[in-house]
Amino acid sequence: MTNVHEEAKGSDDKATKPKPLLVEAYNNRGVAKHDLGDYQGAIADYNQAIARDPQYAGAYNNRGEAKAALGDHQGAITDYDQALTLNPQLSAAYNNRGNAEHALGNHKSAIADHTRALTLNPQLSAAYNNRGIAKAALGDNEGAIADYNQALTLNPQYAGAYYNRGNANRALDNNEEAIADYDKTLTLNPQYTEAFNNRGIAKAALGDHQGAIADYDRELALNPQYARAYNNRGTTKTALDDYQGAIADYDQALALNPQFAVAYYNRGITRRALGDETHAQEDFARAVEIDPSLKKIES
Repeated sequence: MTNVHEEAKGSDDKATKPKPLLVEAYNNRGVAKHDLGDYQGAIADYNQAIARDPQYAGAYNNRGEAKAALGDHQGAITDYDQALTLNPQLSAAYNNRGNAEHALGNHKSAIADHTRALTLNPQLSAAYNNRGIAKAALGDNEGAIADYNQALTLNPQYAGAYYNRGNANRALDNNEEAIADYDKTLTLNPQYTEAFNNRGIAKAALGDHQGAIADYDRELALNPQYARAYNNRGTTKTALDDYQGAIADYDQALALNPQFAVAYYNRGITRRALGDETHAQEDFARAVEIDPSLKKIES
């Protein structure tokens, strides 16, 4: 289950004077490259903007975003820190630093940053969404839902907030509410592939196994490399006593991700149901080897 963050460009950098045209041109071209997925190219342009104007807080913020997109979250935080040193009112930098802190597992720091962003800009729906994600990571799903609700009050077309609220509802076993949230997500963005997978999980929890399989099928049509959807479809087929179909799905999940411990475990359960105890024990042993938190089921 992956929650969806939203970053914010340094558009509220009001503490600085208007920039020379060449500086703005480099920054704006960097934003355009970022939007096209050319993060290295974006960083190169932000470097040029900063070299010409080392006081440009917005360019530091934007460079931090590009670094975060490349997985360099610590480097991103360094840039957000510099942006905030130059402009302590830059709410976008607080929001984005919160995202980077969350990515590093520092969820309490993330909440503090998102809260600071909202103090500066109470209309920043992304900060409510992102604070909700950090709260959910700490197990505060009720608090997360309250933040997603606020994000959706500010922006009723916010597909990511519906998706994230669906995840929080599902974590609370509010599966009907979760399905409604995933429905809304997919109405707003039919290509939001993980919403199909997660809606399938919620449907399976409610006993709608055929509906769940239909959602996993749609997920895999859009994203055939998604090992978790194969695993989830396998567990649903097992619930329908389609053991051979389930094993085929687990096989595919493991072909895509040979370290997928849960898929080995689930395949072992299905093989046992078919009377293949030898191969079931092999699967259980492999699952525990990869993830010792899984308890081997003895024969």
